[in-house]
Amino acid sequence: MHAPCSRRAPLAPAAAAAAAVLTAASALAQQSFYTPSGTQPGEGVWTLKPRVEYREYRYDPHGDYRSTREIVSSVEVGYGITKDLAIYLDIPTIHRTAIRASDGARDHDFGLGDIALLVKYRVLRLDTSPIDTARFSILAGLELPTGTSPLGSNSWDPTIGFAGTIIRGRHGVNLSSRVTFNTGTERPGDNTADGPADELKFDAAYLFRLAPERYTRDTTGSWYLVGEINGLWMFGDGSGDAQIVLSPGVLYEGTTWALEVAAQIPVWQKMHRHPEMRFGIGVELRFQF
Repeated sequence: MHAPCSRRAPLAPAAAAAAAVLTAASALAQQSFYTPSGTQPGEGVWTLKPRVEYREYRYDPHGDYRSTREIVSSVEVGYGITKDLAIYLDIPTIHRTAIRASDGARDHDFGLGDIALLVKYRVLRLDTSPIDTARFSILAGLELPTGTSPLGSNSWDPTIGFAGTIIRGRHGVNLSSRVTFNTGTERPGDNTADGPADELKFDAAYLFRLAPERYTRDTTGSWYLVGEINGLWMFGDGSGDAQIVLSPGVLYEGTTWALEVAAQIPVWQKMHRHPEMRFGIGVELRFQF
């Protein structure tokens, strides 16, 4: 009576291990640093993402700054309302130093940036194996003014977009696009890549699982090599400024936490009103509980 099951038995431990890893980390699975993914926390699950980013910008064509350095520390809290609906709150703190071109003096700003409230609704989930999946979500939210100009805007700016994730074995792809509409006369950071304009962001990420090659019953985490392309087009202020950035990174993903380090390397910039980015680097931790 047990003979028909004997040929499947060797596959059970690996399949069970993979299912356990992916189920436990469903809110974290193969996310990338700058590209939103189609994954999200399940019902009643919380996520916490502290992040620190450092960026440098070149001469500001719209002002009197030779260069700008910026450190952004942010915390994102997420909660799964239902199995398909999640809400996120992102609170950034910005420390900006701008060096004047005229006399070399340094101007310092420190405070809150715009707080982002985002709702993600999953419209597609197709699991074809314990590892392979395709997920697609729509995004809608609002950037809330904090009154800390020039670090934050003085307007309520809506955003809408989508995010999708496909995982096939050791390969993962994230795709996302979103547009933010400026309802006021300014946006934070006149001397950074943000400005008084509407913004269209489009992102793509590829993740390759370096290790383990195959899941086993002892698997507790995975290492990934990450490559992203991040695009930005600013419109509505007459500038048409745009940039494309490559963002390579390394990701470690456990069952309830993850750590990623990523860089930003501009490969094409067309800036008339806003300064060009020199480079950026960021570190992010992700927890779910």
